[in-house]
Amino acid sequence: MTYKPHRRIPDKDRVLAGYKAALNNPATTSEARSYARKQLLKRGHIKDAFFSTSLNTRMRRMLGLRAKRRH
Repeated sequence: MTYKPHRRIPDKDRVLAGYKAALNNPATTSEARSYARKQLLKRGHIKDAFFSTSLNTRMRRMLGLRAKRRH
């Protein structure tokens, strides 16, 4: 009997959560954030695409400041 690998279909909610996480992850490149935002817009999640990141985080990114240290 030959082995046939199971092809798993990703859950749509988990995919969307990954795109939202990419928008908030400080290690994500601007190209990746842009791609994640486009994918969210394409799927109709306008609020998540533009308002999932806090204003404080957006200001720090524009100014090139690093995130606050956590202990």
